[in-house]
Amino acid sequence: MRELAKAKKSEAAPKKGAAREAGEDVRGVDDSLREAAWLAEIASRFSRSRSADRILRFIASQPERASGMTASALAEAIGVTPATVVRFAQSAGFRGWPDFQTHFRHRYLGSLSPTAVDLALEVRERPAGAALSRDLRNLETLVETVDEAALAGVARAIASGRTLVASSGSYTAVGEILVQNARFLGYDVTLEARGASHLVGAILALEPGDTFIAVSFWRLTNQIVQAARWCREHGIRTVAITDSVFSPLAAEADEVLTAPTESVAFFQSLTGAISLVYALLAELHELDGDRARTTLREAQKLYDALEVLYRSPGTNDKPKES
Repeated sequence: MRELAKAKKSEAAPKKGAAREAGEDVRGVDDSLREAAWLAEIASRFSRSRSADRILRFIASQPERASGMTASALAEAIGVTPATVVRFAQSAGFRGWPDFQTHFRHRYLGSLSPTAVDLALEVRERPAGAALSRDLRNLETLVETVDEAALAGVARAIASGRTLVASSGSYTAVGEILVQNARFLGYDVTLEARGASHLVGAILALEPGDTFIAVSFWRLTNQIVQAARWCREHGIRTVAITDSVFSPLAAEADEVLTAPTESVAFFQSLTGAISLVYALLAELHELDGDRARTTLREAQKLYDALEVLYRSPGTNDKPKES
């Protein structure tokens, strides 16, 4: 932990002008981030006032800068008080400016190409330590901002019937951990990560009252977003596991679970998202511990019958039942 703290303190300042030197404009890579569209997307969440409009215009026109500024720095830049910036964030249900900024920054990063993300991130002399420090900060943010009531609600939805989890690429790891462990807890949960006709077939098997969990971060997978929209429109309870309430995926869900995924390079870190899934699994376990223990006992018998697990040569030791 001491070494990670040193790495955290030794992080250098952001690359000044790196994007311009590389010939890539970090701002405005995605049309939805241009001022008018971005304001239209988020303005409805806020109580409108002259000062709120000034803040919205600033963060929409300078998202890279705003996504890394403190409330005091932003206030000074636009001529309002830090308390005004805090109230602005709280007016939309955020705990304060840092809470809003986390969601805004992830939406901003999600608008960039991989190269632009690399350019927007900071220079680090110790990449391994910096990456671990970044994950620690992500986990700290998750602990401070996690919506435990929403987690409990999603757990109840999973327990109430059939659940389909859909993801793709490296994000499938998040869905795989959820599905594998939920099954061992005795719940009817399946994963579809192949997309295309496989995803279509899996969705067609769902009925109103079932649950569809869409897992995607950063740039998002279009099929996952469109699948969430279709499910919600057809009476299937829809949950998004993503990295920002401003994410287009969040807009298609009945319930949204978020975890920060920022890393030190172009790839997203899934440490926070995986921890969020384990928190959801803990809720599932507490819902019906007897069901979990019964399923686990049956699973152990099947493991033994299939000789799945390693045993030391020459021994027939089996795990002891408590």
